[in-house]
Amino acid sequence: MENLIVAPAFIIAKGGITSSDIGTKALGVKKARVLGQIRPGIPVWQTGAESRFPGIPYVIFPGNVGEDSTLREAVETLLDS
Repeated sequence: MENLIVAPAFIIAKGGITSSDIGTKALGVKKARVLGQIRPGIPVWQTGAESRFPGIPYVIFPGNVGEDSTLREAVETLLDS
């Protein structure tokens, strides 16, 4: 993510440890606002002002949650927003 110049509209991370590392290490999130769940068991944060990309939705998608289509459905929801 260091080379990313344009802020993404949203970020989805898949897997618990991966999501944690992306949020804290790559994005530098120290504070976030929990917006809710995009699907059951899949939280969405709004990244804090201190983060690499402030104010964007960050979807923390646990590795053991959802069906085969859940990730696609989450992306479609975000693209429609």
